Amino acid sequence: MLIVISIPIFKCKEDKKIFFLRLHELPCLHSVITKGDLLHLTLHDNDSQLLDAKSKMDLLSEIQNITKIWGAHFTVSSL
Repeated sequence: MLIVISIPIFKCKEDKKIFFLRLHELPCLHSVITKGDLLHLTLHDNDSQLLDAKSKMDLLSEIQNITKIWGAHFTVSSL
């Protein structure tokens, strides 16, 4: 799954650190790549199988919570 997040404006270094720590706590996170003012998150499950519908919804809900705190926006580019 590919998630694209707009990079928020951080108040300080600690704020930025917490944001990225929260992202790295996401289950199934494979990589985070910065492209301009966007973050590209690649996610997958440990068994290389598709996440079930509930897991996807829980994951998207957590991403929504993180981005909302920092005033960022995200889109799902692929499932």
